[in-house]
Amino acid sequence: MLKKTSIIFLLVFFSQGIALTKQPSRKEIASFTKSTLKERNEEAARKYFDLANDLSNKQDSEQAIFNLSEAIRLNPQYAEAYNNRGLLYSAKGEFEKAISDFNRAIELKSDYAIAYDNRGFVYASKADPTRAISDFTRAAQINPKFSEAYNNRGCAYLNINDCDMAIKDFDKAIDIEPKYSSAYYNRGLAFAIKNDLDKAIADFTKSIEFNPLTATFVNRGTAYSHKGDLDKAINDFSKALELEPASAEVLYNRAIVYCDKRDYDLAWNDLHKAAALGCKIDPAFLEQLKRESGREG
Repeated sequence: MLKKTSIIFLLVFFSQGIALTKQPSRKEIASFTKSTLKERNEEAARKYFDLANDLSNKQDSEQAIFNLSEAIRLNPQYAEAYNNRGLLYSAKGEFEKAISDFNRAIELKSDYAIAYDNRGFVYASKADPTRAISDFTRAAQINPKFSEAYNNRGCAYLNINDCDMAIKDFDKAIDIEPKYSSAYYNRGLAFAIKNDLDKAIADFTKSIEFNPLTATFVNRGTAYSHKGDLDKAINDFSKALELEPASAEVLYNRAIVYCDKRDYDLAWNDLHKAAALGCKIDPAFLEQLKRESGREG
């Protein structure tokens, strides 16, 4: 609920026979009024900012952007409002607007680590790894305990296939935040790319311990499959399907493993479901399954 605006009275007293302080000049009165107006605008801007956060949490990004714009109009020095509006633009895929807002936030607050990190994320989304890494590095320099900056820089390194640098950053993120599920997951991907499957599985397992997600079960299942541990692979794909029953990709992957186990009926069953969900079936795998199962479908 908004507070009612208080009226401020500027009182000038007169008394006979007593030497009084001189009356304020018009310039002094104008300065006082300007200062008071600035304070009121900043308070109103904070209300718009808080309302925008509530709207953002309710997935109403358009109204959240509107309220942040109002906050900025009332207080053009509001770095946090620029940062949050940039985040919303980023989520909408409006990357140039997002970068413009993060630029302004950083101009207003040169040590704003979060704004550097957010701008780095946008550069990464735009496939500009050099600028992304630069921004994540600056964020980590400003705040050496900023685990997200190390994780994000690790992802940027991973996107340019520098797995060793990526792993170092994920290590750092995990050192700072030992229960950082995403960092374990990302490091697991890096180890999988390096074909270090045991370490990949260990990291995926740790990630699942803190936050069991479909993608993590799928990737651990894939790692098990590449190691030839087909039962564990199927178990992970099945767990992924419990979380996401309509995942054509997971059904297709499980069909391949069932085929490897010579469980052809189960392989066909998963393949039919995957195809019905729009999955594109590899003709070579389809021919393999037909040949090995002795049936056409």
